[in-house]
Amino acid sequence: GGLTRTGRLMSGIRYLRSSHPSVARYLGCSRNGCTTKFVSYMSALRNDGERRDFISIGSACGFASAFGAPIGGILFSFEEVGSHFPSRMLWRTLVGTSLATFMIAIYFGDLTKYGVLTLDSIDTPNDDVLYNRFTEIPLYALIGTFGGLIGAAFNAFWRYWQGKRTRFYKNRGNLWRIGEVAMLSVITSVLLFTLPLSWDFVCRDAKDADDDTFYSSSTETFGSMFNCNTNQTNEMASIFFGSREEAIKNILKNPEEFDERTLLITGVLFLILLSFTFGSAIPSGIFMPTILIGSSLGGYAGIVLKRIPLYSDMSASTFSLVGAAALLGGIQRSAVSLCVIIMEGTGETKFLLPIVVTTVVSKWVGDLFNHGIYEIGMELKHYPYLEHHVHRSYDQHTIGEAMSRNVTCLRAVEKAETIEAVLNDTSHNGFPVLSKAGNFLGIVRRDQLVAMLESCVFIEGREGG
Repeated sequence: GGLTRTGRLMSGIRYLRSSHPSVARYLGCSRNGCTTKFVSYMSALRNDGERRDFISIGSACGFASAFGAPIGGILFSFEEVGSHFPSRMLWRTLVGTSLATFMIAIYFGDLTKYGVLTLDSIDTPNDDVLYNRFTEIPLYALIGTFGGLIGAAFNAFWRYWQGKRTRFYKNRGNLWRIGEVAMLSVITSVLLFTLPLSWDFVCRDAKDADDDTFYSSSTETFGSMFNCNTNQTNEMASIFFGSREEAIKNILKNPEEFDERTLLITGVLFLILLSFTFGSAIPSGIFMPTILIGSSLGGYAGIVLKRIPLYSDMSASTFSLVGAAALLGGIQRSAVSLCVIIMEGTGETKFLLPIVVTTVVSKWVGDLFNHGIYEIGMELKHYPYLEHHVHRSYDQHTIGEAMSRNVTCLRAVEKAETIEAVLNDTSHNGFPVLSKAGNFLGIVRRDQLVAMLESCVFIEGREGG
């Protein structure tokens, strides 16, 4: 197979150089060929370390440009993506996230809009209420506890369902995946269409467009009539069929403009749909649906808690925001980056205490049961990922039990015939690279060696060593 092909390749290269030097130079196999020069120039970036750095920086840039949070993108990469995050990665990632958000601002033509999805500032009836009402801290912890429990249950069910989905499609074609997408689309469409028609409380009187609310008869606003009477809006249909970003903004701004039953139904319905949809062949995300679910359930809890005399003057918007933070912390478990992303998205530092308390509690409660959604996804995909914490089960074996005793090593500068012999005589995938003094420099993979031989990346006229 691959070893025989490598031997034929090396024999062909030797014959080509000896019999047809002009053709060899054209193919880039000469000493100063353009291909060799270009590959040598880019070789500093063609290693596993740089590849991992690019992945970390890319994820941070994507997160930053999506939510307009350059610092939050850095922290997300630090918490969830990179196993190691040295100081040089900090400024590299900062440059990348800053450029990403700046390009978004150029695209929109507004330097104040540097994210695809942004959260407006949230007004409260009294700015001092969040500074002085320390009695609300237990409620933040309670919301965080429920967020952690719901997140842990969601992750456990999604792991079970995704495992069954993977095994089901293992020996089946893509038509089955398309069928699943079609079935999910039909079920989602039926539910979203029939539920707003099933209750009368979803129809509320529309207010004037000059009023500071989303209810309006204008088609350019958030409200939607959807089978309600004239001068009324169907608040459930407005959430279901309108922009997700606008729905989240309106719920966070003032959840009391909605009926609490609408918020509860919205949160439960989208949580169930997300459990089955996420991981299918539909290109769907999890961050924005989680915010919508959490803000809806948090707004419902805030409206209900305001009926208690002790908390009658609190802001329901605060609990809508901490509900979103609680569910994000319970599902994703990235506490630090979530706090910063919400701070950057809303621009309100006065929400720092509620968000920190809620996120920390939700992460702690969720970690008692299982991992975050990203770790579970990598486990199901069997991605090689070095976790931050060492499991107790790892103490049963040592590295020496898994390593080979007779290690086949290569030098930093090695003869092509030596590499060919190593590839023919061995079957494993990685080879340690040593310096002249015998110091370990890194690992080179089998496919990389084959690619170097195929690309004729040679230094002729020198002895390896």
